[in-house]
Amino acid sequence: MNPFGTLSTQYSTWPVLLTIYNLPPWLCMKSRYIMLSLLISGPKQPGNDIDVYLAPLIEDLKLLWNEGVSMYDAYSKTNFTLRAMIFCTINDFPAYGNLSGYTVKGTKPCPICEDDLEALRLDNCGKHVYIDNRRHLPEDHPFRKNKRGFNGKVEMREVRGPLRASEVYMRVKDIENEFGKPYKSKSKGGYKKKSELWSLPYWRHLEVRHCLDVMHIEKNVCDAIVGTLLNMPGKQRVELSKVINPCILDDLQADIIETMCRFEMYFPPSFFDVMPHLVIHLVREIKLFGPVCMRYMYPFERLMGDLKGKVMNPAKPEASIVQRTTAEEVVAWVAQFLASAQKIRLPQSRHDGRLGGEGIVGRKRFSMGCDMKNKAELFVLQSLSEVHPYLNEHMIFLKNEYPSKTDLQLIKEHNCSFLTWFKDRVMSQLSTTPNDVSDTLRWLAYGSKCQVISYEGYDINGYSFYTSRQDDKTTMQNSGVKVIGLSSEFVSKHDKTLVDRKKFYYGVIEEIIELDYVDFKMPLFRCKWADISRGVKKDEQGNLTLVNFGRPGHLADPFILASQAKQVFYMADPANRKWSVV
Repeated sequence: MNPFGTLSTQYSTWPVLLTIYNLPPWLCMKSRYIMLSLLISGPKQPGNDIDVYLAPLIEDLKLLWNEGVSMYDAYSKTNFTLRAMIFCTINDFPAYGNLSGYTVKGTKPCPICEDDLEALRLDNCGKHVYIDNRRHLPEDHPFRKNKRGFNGKVEMREVRGPLRASEVYMRVKDIENEFGKPYKSKSKGGYKKKSELWSLPYWRHLEVRHCLDVMHIEKNVCDAIVGTLLNMPGKQRVELSKVINPCILDDLQADIIETMCRFEMYFPPSFFDVMPHLVIHLVREIKLFGPVCMRYMYPFERLMGDLKGKVMNPAKPEASIVQRTTAEEVVAWVAQFLASAQKIRLPQSRHDGRLGGEGIVGRKRFSMGCDMKNKAELFVLQSLSEVHPYLNEHMIFLKNEYPSKTDLQLIKEHNCSFLTWFKDRVMSQLSTTPNDVSDTLRWLAYGSKCQVISYEGYDINGYSFYTSRQDDKTTMQNSGVKVIGLSSEFVSKHDKTLVDRKKFYYGVIEEIIELDYVDFKMPLFRCKWADISRGVKKDEQGNLTLVNFGRPGHLADPFILASQAKQVFYMADPANRKWSVV
């Protein structure tokens, strides 16, 4: 990269970045998890001498593979041995040649085909092109015998296919490296050096060691198409999917080869440099590595753009990048540590630790009347989603048992008999299929303890709730509650379509109780409700809600779960003391 942007076109700094592939796909390409392991200083690029700069990193990689490093797992609070390996390298095509040691120019620039690639030199422009795409087609494809559409010849040759990693190693193992600018490579093609990456124990077993960069191939091929034939303004992009279907990859490879052959029929030979040829090998790498979004250059190009912005001292650009990168990493880790550290010299909220529900005032234990206790337990069952299948099953049972009863009569019968039926039903399941019954259902069937705990004050959901009796003893009002409910109603007198409407119920807490089911407790508020039809209204402007507790309602449903309650404040209406403003 050029740390000076457009201010200088000669300076070249090479960052060596490592990304962690063990992370989830949506994290491993984030800049936070990309590590700047080396920064090769300019002003000139390292070229084939890049192995000299990579030597310290390669030594560390050998240690991580052979011996590992002892690390501490903060989640399990245990020590373990960390091992790591290089999965692949991600770079543009010139850097591909520097890292692999393969000559990516001249007559055989493809590091996958190697000497199986044939070049044609165009004398007018001094350019090598590669127009033997028909060799990749099936033997019976009609393009192979099409002389007129191609070079006037029948193409019956077959493609050799990529070399195995062991075969590539046999070609480079005896090459003696000579690093430094005075030493010029005498190679006219193929491998000109043995990359130091071959010293890694696992490198000779990786079928793909260096990835073709889809980002630059995409850009160069699209630019060539636009500039050669289409003559359209702007530039087109090839869409890259983050999800692949392995079943269609062979068809995709066949389409790519046939498309390249069709290009060969119409495009001039100068179009077919090495970049369009590399498209043929992309499907192979997708089969071995997966979607290209995990190994293209876009996230690294963005990170290098950020590194350029860290240059504050033009005389020492690399030092500026390292200093600011180190400072940002330290600040990030310190901020993460402070987020979990205990705060000091700050007042602690009295609600801390009590948002889940805790009684605070007037705790006492008493025996609730049988009818009221059954009503409270029935409400608990009706409020839990885990019990809903049993509610539906009981209603179906009642409809079959009493086919002549109306819906209202069935609901009354349901409220009277569901507790007993639910207990018998769960006990029957426990005796036949105990694994189908959760612990929650089992304790609900047993019922709550006979002794009920009551409070005058209760903290939950960040609010302190009082009973109306406790409110009379204090200067604050904490007994007002509001709950939101859904009810099924007809659209109108003439339209009998049922729709769910949201309704607001306003009340005052008269009693706070806690049902003890041994394994868990259920806090309930018993409230006095204003009748929603006669005791709740809007003012003339429609801005304020007024309630009248002299018109009580919903006497059969006094209970709500404490977790459902929202706190409200009531103020007497100066115009009519019977009404209160919410």
